[in-house]
Amino acid sequence: MPQNIGDNVIQEEGIARITPEDSKRLARYLLEPGDIVYSRQCDVERRAWVREEQTGWICGTGCLRVRLGSSADSRFMSYYLGHPDVEPGLCSMP
Repeated sequence: MPQNIGDNVIQEEGIARITPEDSKRLARYLLEPGDIVYSRQCDVERRAWVREEQTGWICGTGCLRVRLGSSADSRFMSYYLGHPDVEPGLCSMP
């Protein structure tokens, strides 16, 4: 959820949990290492780079998952997109 997105990290404290059955039903929203998760509400500049230990977590409805191709360095892109010179450009997109 957006409240769990820190400065390029997912903060596990207070994170919502779902049942294994719901996880199977929502399999298309499972996170993979290297995904970048953005808040879709309020502070849309908040983002987190998904780490190995977060494999299989669900991208909640208040978030947007970005998955880059294998030729891109998603960690670099996540930090790059958070740079002050780049962030304002994201907010001005239609």
